[in-house]
Amino acid sequence: MRSILFTLALALVAPSAALAQQTVAAETQAHELLKQSRATIWDETKSKPLQSLSINASRRFMRRERQAEVEMTLEALFPDKFLQTDALYTGVGFGLTTMRGVNGSKAWFSSESDDTAADAAKRAQAGVPPESGSNQSGGRMSAILGELGGVAGVIPPEQSTEQSIHAGFARLMLVWLCATPSSLPVEFTYAGQAVAQADGKKADVLNVTGTNNFAARLFIHPETRQVLMLSYKAGSRNRGPQETSANATESEVRWVVSDYRKVDGLNLPHQLVIFLDGRPIEEVTIKKVKINPSLKPNKFERQEIVKEPIKMKKKR
Repeated sequence: MRSILFTLALALVAPSAALAQQTVAAETQAHELLKQSRATIWDETKSKPLQSLSINASRRFMRRERQAEVEMTLEALFPDKFLQTDALYTGVGFGLTTMRGVNGSKAWFSSESDDTAADAAKRAQAGVPPESGSNQSGGRMSAILGELGGVAGVIPPEQSTEQSIHAGFARLMLVWLCATPSSLPVEFTYAGQAVAQADGKKADVLNVTGTNNFAARLFIHPETRQVLMLSYKAGSRNRGPQETSANATESEVRWVVSDYRKVDGLNLPHQLVIFLDGRPIEEVTIKKVKINPSLKPNKFERQEIVKEPIKMKKKR
């Protein structure tokens, strides 16, 4: 009897030990791959530490009736402070600005539109067509920039606004710097190889998991060690921005990066295209990059957006 029990115990322990070894091997391989990838982005043996970053870019949304282009500014004070400002101007007297910030463990969102009744009257006086600055237009633009996670038409998998903001910056840092903010620590495991390019070539794949059910897959070129793509599951709105999460269907979101350029030692992809179930819905193009700019910590505290006064045209 003892012999039988001992044999059964070995049968149970052996698979568990093998699984543990596989997990350790996957984590070790992932860390080595990350080390190589980060070295291609920023080689700290040749450069001073990357302490801060400022990026100016344009965002172009491609799912709407009218394609909208937004000017984006991203500022980062590593390891846990981030600020994204999106500004949209559709005509004289109408604009919308949103801000997303991470300050340590805290995250916040702020927005401001000048689409008020008083401003509408001023635009009419200035000769601006009503459709370019109407409440309907303001609502449409608010829907574009105000969606959680910052991706138009996508319902984020996170449960709250704060979680969504943290996760949004984490995804952006993963495709740009192969890392995440310290406020959202993650674990990497090697998942093997999969096709990630139109030419059918395979990429090394890392599974990325973190708090609040954060999950993504990172695709890295097997030779250059540059990040090619990040993918994750989320909901999508089929009927419009007012559709509830309950009516949304699960979709695959892919962030594909390209056009790598070196700026003062930082090898950064200057093109990001976001796909929803294979269809492009957003494009981000980097215009200007500043390495280690002087940024004060209080810049990342919650801010209220100050509305700029509308400039009136003088009648002749």
